[in-house]
Amino acid sequence: MKKIKKLMATALALLFLLSAFTMFASASRPANVQSWWLVGRNGNLTWSGSTRYQSYFDFAVTAWNNHRNVIRRTTLFTSTDVIIADDTIPNGSWVGITIERAFAGNGGINVGRIWFNEWWLFKTPQAGRRMVAMHELGHALGVCHIPGSNIMQDRVPVPAPTALSANDRAAANRAWNYHR
Repeated sequence: MKKIKKLMATALALLFLLSAFTMFASASRPANVQSWWLVGRNGNLTWSGSTRYQSYFDFAVTAWNNHRNVIRRTTLFTSTDVIIADDTIPNGSWVGITIERAFAGNGGINVGRIWFNEWWLFKTPQAGRRMVAMHELGHALGVCHIPGSNIMQDRVPVPAPTALSANDRAAANRAWNYHR
C-alpha cells in the first residue's frame, strides 16, 4: 500500500512538472504563433505537387511573398517542405484545405501536406477559395488563428477577405522571429 501511495505521489509530481513546463513553454511563445512551422533550414518554404485549384494556391503564394519573400517551388537542388494535392472528402464540417505534418529525428524531416478538398471548394466562391489557400499557407508559415477580419481567422466569412491584414503580417513576423 505504501508503494502504491509513493508511486501515485511521484506520478502526480511528474504530472505537475510536465504541466508547469507546458505552461511555461506556451507562455514564452508570442501571440498567434504556432509551436511549429514548415519553413526549411534554408529560410524558404518550398512546395511541390499540383492541384485543380492551382491559381488560388499561386494567389496565396504571391500574397505571402509580397510580405516576406520565402515561398518557392521545389527545384532539383532543394528539398520539399510542403506537398500540395487534391482530395475529395464529402463532409461539410471542415474547411476546404487541411494541413498535415510529419517529423523525424531532430527536425531532420519536417514535411507538410496541403490537401484541397474539392467537395468543399467546388461550392465556395472565388474569394473564399483565395482566403482558404492563404490561410493554410499562413499555418505552414507558423501563424495561428487570429480573431477578427484577418486571413488567419478561424472561419470563412461572406465576403471573405483576400488580402493580408496588419495583424496577419505582424503574426507572420512574430512567427519568423520565434522560429529562426
